[in-house]
Amino acid sequence: GEAVNWELGPDGPSTRRGELQEEIATVASVGSTTIRRVIRLQRGVRRIELDFELEVVDRCDGVFRVVVPFGFDGHMVAGIPFGAERREGFEEEVFRGEFFVQGYPNAFYASRWVDYSGMDCGVTFVAPHGAFTGYDFDPVARRLEFSLLRQRSTDATHRGVGTPHMLGLGRHRFTVALVPHDGAWENARTFRDAFEQHNPLAAEIGEGGNQDGDETGTGTDWAAVKVAPGAVVLSAARRSSPREWEVRVYESVGREVEAKLQFPQNVRSAALTDFMGKPLAGAAAVAVKGETVRFVIHPWQIATLVVSFG
Repeated sequence: GEAVNWELGPDGPSTRRGELQEEIATVASVGSTTIRRVIRLQRGVRRIELDFELEVVDRCDGVFRVVVPFGFDGHMVAGIPFGAERREGFEEEVFRGEFFVQGYPNAFYASRWVDYSGMDCGVTFVAPHGAFTGYDFDPVARRLEFSLLRQRSTDATHRGVGTPHMLGLGRHRFTVALVPHDGAWENARTFRDAFEQHNPLAAEIGEGGNQDGDETGTGTDWAAVKVAPGAVVLSAARRSSPREWEVRVYESVGREVEAKLQFPQNVRSAALTDFMGKPLAGAAAVAVKGETVRFVIHPWQIATLVVSFG
Protein backbone atom coordinates (compact mmCIF):
# COMPACT_ATOMS: atom_id res chain seq x y z
CA GLY A 1 0.00 0.00 0.00
CA GLU A 2 0.84 3.68 -0.01
CA ALA A 3 3.31 4.94 2.57
CA VAL A 4 1.91 6.97 5.47
CA ASN A 5 4.21 9.61 6.93
CA TRP A 6 4.18 10.50 10.58
CA GLU A 7 2.51 13.63 11.87
CA LEU A 8 4.51 15.80 14.25
CA GLY A 9 2.97 16.73 17.58
CA PRO A 10 1.85 20.31 18.33
CA ASP A 11 4.68 21.00 20.80
CA GLY A 12 7.46 20.71 18.23
CA PRO A 13 10.99 19.50 19.01
CA SER A 14 12.67 19.94 22.39
CA THR A 15 16.40 20.28 22.94
CA ARG A 16 18.70 19.27 25.77
CA ARG A 17 22.31 20.45 25.81
CA GLY A 18 25.13 19.31 28.03
CA GLU A 19 28.90 19.37 28.12
CA LEU A 20 29.24 15.96 26.44
CA GLN A 21 26.10 15.49 24.38
CA GLU A 22 23.10 17.22 22.84
CA GLU A 23 19.66 15.72 22.18
CA ILE A 24 16.74 16.82 20.00
CA ALA A 25 13.49 15.03 20.89
CA THR A 26 10.35 14.87 18.76
CA VAL A 27 6.94 13.30 19.38
CA ALA A 28 4.85 12.25 16.39
CA SER A 29 2.14 9.79 15.45
CA VAL A 30 1.04 7.42 12.71
CA GLY A 31 -2.62 6.72 13.30
CA SER A 32 -3.01 5.66 16.93
CA THR A 33 0.70 4.82 17.29
CA THR A 34 2.87 7.30 19.19
CA ILE A 35 6.46 7.68 18.00
CA ARG A 36 9.16 9.33 20.08
CA ARG A 37 12.43 10.09 18.32
CA VAL A 38 15.62 11.38 19.92
CA ILE A 39 18.58 12.55 17.81
CA ARG A 40 21.79 12.40 19.85
CA LEU A 41 25.17 14.00 19.18
CA GLN A 42 28.11 13.21 21.45
CA ARG A 43 31.35 15.12 21.72
CA GLY A 44 34.20 13.26 20.08
CA VAL A 45 31.85 10.72 18.44
CA ARG A 46 31.08 11.04 14.73
CA ARG A 47 27.96 8.88 14.90
CA ILE A 48 24.57 10.58 14.79
CA GLU A 49 22.44 8.31 16.95
CA LEU A 50 18.67 8.09 16.61
CA ASP A 51 16.49 6.47 19.26
CA PHE A 52 12.95 5.43 18.28
CA GLU A 53 10.25 4.43 20.74
CA LEU A 54 7.01 3.11 19.23
CA GLU A 55 3.96 2.73 21.43
CA VAL A 56 1.45 0.61 19.49
CA VAL A 57 -2.06 0.18 20.91
CA ASP A 58 -4.22 -0.92 17.95
CA ARG A 59 -3.95 -3.82 15.55
CA CYS A 60 -3.21 -3.12 11.91
CA ASP A 61 -1.20 -4.51 9.00
CA GLY A 62 1.97 -2.73 8.00
CA VAL A 63 5.63 -2.00 8.63
CA PHE A 64 7.23 0.93 10.46
CA ARG A 65 10.30 2.00 8.51
CA VAL A 66 13.19 4.46 8.80
CA VAL A 67 13.86 6.18 5.46
CA VAL A 68 17.31 7.52 4.54
CA PRO A 69 17.41 9.38 1.17
CA PHE A 70 20.72 10.07 -0.57
CA GLY A 71 21.34 13.09 -2.78
CA PHE A 72 24.25 11.68 -4.76
CA ASP A 73 25.09 8.69 -6.96
CA GLY A 74 26.85 5.77 -5.31
CA HIS A 75 26.71 2.08 -4.53
CA MET A 76 25.48 0.07 -1.57
CA VAL A 77 27.79 -2.14 0.50
CA ALA A 78 26.53 -4.45 3.23
CA GLY A 79 28.45 -5.56 6.28
CA ILE A 80 28.52 -9.34 6.66
CA PRO A 81 30.19 -11.55 9.27
CA PHE A 82 33.98 -11.13 8.88
CA GLY A 83 33.72 -8.74 5.93
CA ALA A 84 31.54 -6.79 3.51
CA GLU A 85 30.13 -7.14 0.01
CA ARG A 86 28.32 -5.03 -2.57
CA ARG A 87 24.56 -5.28 -2.82
CA GLU A 88 23.76 -5.17 -6.54
CA GLY A 89 22.69 -7.52 -9.34
CA PHE A 90 19.78 -8.88 -7.32
CA GLU A 91 18.26 -10.46 -10.42
CA GLU A 92 21.21 -12.86 -10.63
CA GLU A 93 20.90 -14.20 -7.08
CA VAL A 94 19.81 -17.83 -6.81
CA PHE A 95 16.50 -18.40 -4.95
CA ARG A 96 16.03 -14.63 -4.49
CA GLY A 97 12.45 -14.72 -5.73
CA GLU A 98 11.50 -17.26 -3.09
CA PHE A 99 12.38 -14.90 -0.24
CA PHE A 100 12.25 -11.31 -1.44
CA VAL A 101 10.63 -10.59 -4.79
CA GLN A 102 7.08 -10.95 -3.58
CA GLY A 103 6.57 -7.65 -1.82
CA TYR A 104 10.22 -6.69 -1.20
CA PRO A 105 12.09 -6.71 -4.54
CA ASN A 106 14.91 -4.46 -3.26
CA ALA A 107 15.36 -6.11 0.15
CA PHE A 108 18.61 -7.72 1.24
CA TYR A 109 20.47 -9.13 4.21
CA ALA A 110 23.25 -7.36 6.12
CA SER A 111 25.03 -7.63 9.45
CA ARG A 112 25.33 -4.59 11.74
CA TRP A 113 25.75 -1.93 9.03
CA VAL A 114 25.38 -0.86 5.40
CA ASP A 115 27.15 1.94 3.54
CA TYR A 116 26.23 4.10 0.57
CA SER A 117 29.27 5.82 -0.94
CA GLY A 118 29.95 7.91 -4.03
CA MET A 119 33.16 9.31 -5.45
CA ASP A 120 34.01 11.68 -2.59
CA CYS A 121 31.79 10.85 0.36
CA GLY A 122 29.30 8.44 1.86
CA VAL A 123 27.00 7.58 4.74
CA THR A 124 27.06 4.44 6.87
CA PHE A 125 23.80 3.27 8.43
CA VAL A 126 24.14 1.31 11.66
CA ALA A 127 21.16 -0.96 12.33
CA PRO A 128 19.77 -1.95 15.73
CA HIS A 129 21.85 -4.59 17.46
CA GLY A 130 21.12 -8.07 16.12
CA ALA A 131 19.36 -6.95 12.92
CA PHE A 132 20.15 -9.09 9.86
CA THR A 133 16.98 -8.37 7.86
CA GLY A 134 14.83 -5.34 7.16
CA TYR A 135 17.13 -3.58 4.68
CA ASP A 136 15.64 -2.28 1.42
CA PHE A 137 17.47 -0.09 -1.11
CA ASP A 138 15.90 1.52 -4.17
CA PRO A 139 18.79 2.30 -6.58
CA VAL A 140 16.62 4.53 -8.80
CA ALA A 141 15.28 6.71 -5.99
CA ARG A 142 18.62 6.37 -4.13
CA ARG A 143 16.77 5.60 -0.92
CA LEU A 144 17.51 3.20 1.91
CA GLU A 145 14.62 1.97 4.04
CA PHE A 146 14.98 -0.09 7.19
CA SER A 147 12.05 -1.91 8.81
CA LEU A 148 11.87 -1.37 12.55
CA LEU A 149 8.63 -3.21 13.31
CA ARG A 150 6.06 -5.28 11.47
CA GLN A 151 2.42 -5.30 12.59
CA ARG A 152 -0.23 -7.95 11.98
CA SER A 153 -3.94 -7.64 12.54
CA THR A 154 -4.73 -11.35 12.55
CA ASP A 155 -4.14 -14.18 15.01
CA ALA A 156 -3.45 -16.55 12.12
CA THR A 157 0.25 -17.23 12.66
CA HIS A 158 2.31 -20.32 11.97
CA ARG A 159 1.49 -21.56 15.49
CA GLY A 160 -2.10 -20.45 15.38
CA VAL A 161 -1.83 -17.98 18.28
CA GLY A 162 -1.13 -14.28 17.96
CA THR A 163 0.66 -12.91 21.01
CA PRO A 164 0.94 -9.12 21.57
CA HIS A 165 4.61 -9.32 20.61
CA MET A 166 3.86 -11.11 17.33
CA LEU A 167 1.09 -8.64 16.59
CA GLY A 168 3.51 -5.75 17.09
CA LEU A 169 1.61 -4.33 20.05
CA GLY A 170 3.14 -2.63 23.07
CA ARG A 171 6.21 -0.44 23.49
CA HIS A 172 9.25 -1.04 21.28
CA ARG A 173 12.63 0.72 21.38
CA PHE A 174 15.25 0.82 18.63
CA THR A 175 18.57 2.64 18.21
CA VAL A 176 20.11 3.29 14.80
CA ALA A 177 22.90 5.61 13.69
CA LEU A 178 24.17 7.53 10.69
CA VAL A 179 27.90 8.04 10.11
CA PRO A 180 28.70 10.58 7.36
CA HIS A 181 32.25 10.33 6.06
CA ASP A 182 34.67 11.58 3.42
CA GLY A 183 35.95 9.17 0.80
CA ALA A 184 35.25 5.45 0.78
CA TRP A 185 34.05 3.43 3.77
CA GLU A 186 37.22 1.32 3.62
CA ASN A 187 39.34 4.35 4.46
CA ALA A 188 36.82 5.88 6.86
CA ARG A 189 36.62 2.60 8.85
CA THR A 190 32.97 3.31 9.64
CA PHE A 191 32.32 -0.37 10.37
CA ARG A 192 34.08 0.30 13.66
CA ASP A 193 31.34 2.77 14.56
CA ALA A 194 28.87 -0.11 14.28
CA PHE A 195 31.03 -2.26 16.57
CA GLU A 196 31.27 0.58 19.08
CA GLN A 197 27.52 1.12 19.14
CA HIS A 198 26.66 -2.57 19.44
CA ASN A 199 29.41 -3.29 21.97
CA PRO A 200 29.74 -0.17 24.12
CA LEU A 201 32.70 0.20 26.43
CA ALA A 202 31.98 -1.26 29.87
CA ALA A 203 33.67 0.85 32.52
CA GLU A 204 34.35 -0.40 36.04
CA ILE A 205 35.88 1.34 39.03
CA GLY A 206 38.95 -0.50 40.28
CA GLU A 207 41.70 0.13 42.76
CA GLY A 208 44.23 2.62 41.43
CA GLY A 209 47.81 2.79 42.53
CA ASN A 210 50.52 5.39 42.26
CA GLN A 211 53.31 3.99 40.10
CA ASP A 212 56.53 5.53 38.97
CA GLY A 213 55.80 8.41 36.64
CA ASP A 214 52.06 8.20 37.27
CA GLU A 215 50.68 11.12 39.24
CA THR A 216 47.00 10.38 38.48
CA GLY A 217 46.72 7.39 40.78
CA THR A 218 45.03 5.36 38.05
CA GLY A 219 47.91 3.03 37.23
CA THR A 220 49.42 2.39 33.79
CA ASP A 221 47.59 1.55 30.57
CA TRP A 222 47.09 -2.15 29.99
CA ALA A 223 45.48 -4.27 27.28
CA ALA A 224 45.42 -8.03 26.80
CA VAL A 225 46.13 -7.46 23.10
CA LYS A 226 46.33 -4.40 20.85
CA VAL A 227 45.66 -4.88 17.12
CA ALA A 228 46.78 -2.68 14.21
CA PRO A 229 46.16 -1.35 11.58
CA GLY A 230 42.49 -0.37 11.67
CA ALA A 231 41.54 -2.76 8.87
CA VAL A 232 42.41 -5.71 11.12
CA VAL A 233 39.69 -6.57 13.64
CA LEU A 234 40.05 -8.65 16.79
CA SER A 235 37.33 -11.31 16.72
CA ALA A 236 38.21 -13.45 19.73
CA ALA A 237 40.92 -14.07 22.31
CA ARG A 238 41.17 -16.62 25.08
CA ARG A 239 43.74 -17.89 27.51
CA SER A 240 44.12 -21.57 26.62
CA SER A 241 46.78 -22.31 29.27
CA PRO A 242 48.80 -20.35 31.87
CA ARG A 243 51.40 -19.38 29.24
CA GLU A 244 49.41 -19.55 26.01
CA TRP A 245 46.71 -17.54 24.26
CA GLU A 246 44.60 -18.23 21.19
CA VAL A 247 43.77 -15.09 19.18
CA ARG A 248 41.56 -14.69 16.11
CA VAL A 249 41.62 -11.62 13.84
CA TYR A 250 40.33 -10.88 10.37
CA GLU A 251 40.99 -8.39 7.56
CA SER A 252 37.84 -6.30 7.06
CA VAL A 253 38.18 -4.09 3.95
CA GLY A 254 39.58 -6.42 1.26
CA ARG A 255 43.22 -5.35 1.30
CA GLU A 256 46.43 -7.20 2.09
CA VAL A 257 48.17 -5.60 5.09
CA GLU A 258 50.71 -6.43 7.76
CA ALA A 259 48.89 -7.25 10.97
CA LYS A 260 50.52 -6.19 14.24
CA LEU A 261 49.51 -7.68 17.58
CA GLN A 262 51.00 -6.27 20.77
CA PHE A 263 50.79 -8.07 24.10
CA PRO A 264 51.58 -6.90 27.66
CA GLN A 265 54.51 -9.33 28.02
CA ASN A 266 57.29 -10.82 25.93
CA VAL A 267 56.20 -13.38 23.35
CA ARG A 268 58.22 -16.60 23.10
CA SER A 269 56.61 -17.95 19.91
CA ALA A 270 53.54 -17.51 17.68
CA ALA A 271 52.12 -19.58 14.84
CA LEU A 272 49.07 -19.56 12.56
CA THR A 273 46.65 -22.44 13.10
CA ASP A 274 43.33 -23.67 11.76
CA PHE A 275 40.03 -22.84 13.50
CA MET A 276 40.58 -25.73 15.92
CA GLY A 277 44.02 -24.56 17.01
CA LYS A 278 45.88 -27.22 15.01
CA PRO A 279 49.13 -26.28 13.22
CA LEU A 280 48.45 -24.98 9.71
CA ALA A 281 50.62 -26.60 7.05
CA GLY A 282 52.30 -24.11 4.73
CA ALA A 283 51.22 -21.12 6.82
CA ALA A 284 53.01 -17.81 6.37
CA ALA A 285 55.82 -16.95 8.74
CA VAL A 286 54.98 -15.05 11.90
CA ALA A 287 57.60 -12.61 13.16
CA VAL A 288 58.10 -12.25 16.92
CA LYS A 289 60.01 -9.43 18.58
CA GLY A 290 59.60 -8.60 22.23
CA GLU A 291 55.91 -8.03 22.95
CA THR A 292 54.94 -7.78 19.27
CA VAL A 293 53.74 -10.32 16.69
CA ARG A 294 53.63 -9.43 12.97
CA PHE A 295 52.37 -11.33 9.92
CA VAL A 296 50.84 -10.64 6.51
CA ILE A 297 47.07 -11.07 6.42
CA HIS A 298 45.33 -11.43 3.06
CA PRO A 299 42.10 -9.69 1.94
CA TRP A 300 39.12 -10.95 3.98
CA GLN A 301 41.31 -13.59 5.68
CA ILE A 302 40.33 -14.96 9.08
CA ALA A 303 43.54 -15.78 10.95
CA THR A 304 43.89 -17.78 14.16
CA LEU A 305 47.15 -17.72 16.12
CA VAL A 306 48.53 -19.58 19.10
CA VAL A 307 50.79 -17.26 21.08
CA SER A 308 53.12 -18.54 23.80
CA PHE A 309 54.73 -16.44 26.52
CA GLY A 310 57.67 -16.96 28.80
